[in-house]
Amino acid sequence: MKIAVVDDNPNDANRLLEALSSYEKWEDGKPEIEVFPRGIKFLDQFKQLFDVVFMDIDMPVMDGLEVSKKLRELDSDIQIVFVTNYASLAINGYEVAASDFLVKPVTKDGVYRCLDKIQAKVQDKKKGKRIIVKVKHGYQAVNVTDIYYIEVMKHDVTFHCKDGDFTIRGSLKELEAELSPMDFAECSNCYLVNLRYVDSLSGDTCLVKGVELPISKTRKKDFTSKFLDSIA
Repeated sequence: MKIAVVDDNPNDANRLLEALSSYEKWEDGKPEIEVFPRGIKFLDQFKQLFDVVFMDIDMPVMDGLEVSKKLRELDSDIQIVFVTNYASLAINGYEVAASDFLVKPVTKDGVYRCLDKIQAKVQDKKKGKRIIVKVKHGYQAVNVTDIYYIEVMKHDVTFHCKDGDFTIRGSLKELEAELSPMDFAECSNCYLVNLRYVDSLSGDTCLVKGVELPISKTRKKDFTSKFLDSIA
């Protein structure tokens, strides 16, 4: 899971970070957490990589509600949790489909209860996540969880999926940027692997649904690390 904390008060941000770090029921291992001191900075640097954002409401220049409205234009799936000194300020959370809110000073128990709910929602979103790829006669939606691995030969990109294979013209680099936040990793320049389907690693190969794929020397350390993190 990838989490953003947007809060202009470093003490409040650190208190939240401490609670997040001490949570012990992460389903996918410890999360990656990034802190932003301003909502505008968060929007300027935003990429669709975060699963959850803890958003302070009372911030200068642009408050958390306004930031969240603009965020929804960029990402309809991200889980938004408002963090505020006044519970009454969170009442407008329905405008941006906020998942929850926490009242400052946050407590570990409050953060834990929030994470228990949020994790289930994030996992549900990931299970139903689809990508759109351009095929010869139009576009095709592909369920991410149906992809075993993706193979590239020159400009031909082949998707090896539960329901069979299909090939498009494209770039593995672009797919890697889109899919890496969803537990995909390159084992070589030719293969992008869905880590949930890796059965084993042995020497310079990985076994994916009964198919042996080569692991390049330059990617072995990073690929192995991502695989182990995905099952932690």
